[in-house]
Amino acid sequence: DFFEYTVLTVKKTVRCEDVLIRQIIYTGLSSYIGDDPINLGILAPTSEGKTYPVEECIKYFPKQDIYKVGSMSAKVLVREKGILVDGNLNPIEDKIKDLKKKAKRLSKKNQEDEKEQINEEIEKLYENAKTLIDMRGKILVFLEPPHREVWDILKPILSHDSSEIEFPFVNQTDREG
Repeated sequence: DFFEYTVLTVKKTVRCEDVLIRQIIYTGLSSYIGDDPINLGILAPTSEGKTYPVEECIKYFPKQDIYKVGSMSAKVLVREKGILVDGNLNPIEDKIKDLKKKAKRLSKKNQEDEKEQINEEIEKLYENAKTLIDMRGKILVFLEPPHREVWDILKPILSHDSSEIEFPFVNQTDREG
């Protein structure tokens, strides 16, 4: 039984925490089952050893599925974990990059009409674009309490009320250049 083996292995380094170890592992495993994973908050005073049991338990999960968060802004979450998609959730970042390269080549050849058409196509892609952050099968581990702005964004996500939540914003830096 993999679960019991993992619990026993973790208990070798995390003493007197059988219930907590089981809660952490169950919570991690729940991220792979259905659309309603478990959220777990470990509350205790500073320096009471909250992080160590978590660190020891998550070693048994794929590294690519774990987001360890020390301190971050909402923009970091969106920029690092998000991908730009169209209304049908198809990625569009490569299309935009290709169109920008094509426009640059055309500007060298003084083909302004074609360049204008490409720029309009880019604007149309941005007009319907969304940033998708796929949290399915991911484990968020907060090493520090999140900033208020990040927490406000995460609360509806962690509630699991909807499989998709939109947070509209304009990402100006993607449109530059």
